[in-house]
Amino acid sequence: MANNYKNRHTLPRLQVLFVLGISFILAEFFLKNVFLGDTPRLNPSFIAKIKNIPQYIAGISSQFNGSPKNNTPPLNINVQNIPVQQISKGVYAGERGQVKYYQFSESQMQWDQITLTKKNGEKITLRYQKNNPPTQEILNIIQSE
Repeated sequence: MANNYKNRHTLPRLQVLFVLGISFILAEFFLKNVFLGDTPRLNPSFIAKIKNIPQYIAGISSQFNGSPKNNTPPLNINVQNIPVQQISKGVYAGERGQVKYYQFSESQMQWDQITLTKKNGEKITLRYQKNNPPTQEILNIIQSE
């Protein structure tokens, strides 16, 4: 009777341990890849990778069937004829059909700068658009070079 009890409860306990292990692995993956540091902000590079998955799959499939990767003919559009609207100071955007056009004017933008010291003692000045400072993760990467 005791042996039957032990066999009956072993499988559910193993299932719980398996789910806990998978949960731990997923949590580690999300901490390292999806979120920036210990913040709830999403990592932009992870989002870009997710958006590029269909193109990646299309590239793989084209390698197997022998078709060229980019079979879209180039568009001959004169971007000077696309009307643009000011998004913010020095940033303009416009579109015509499926074509999106962005224009940046550095002289009209407002800039801030920060001086960083690298590990080797070299000082560098990083210039960035005002009210859009680089993340701490980017600053750490630059300083560790």
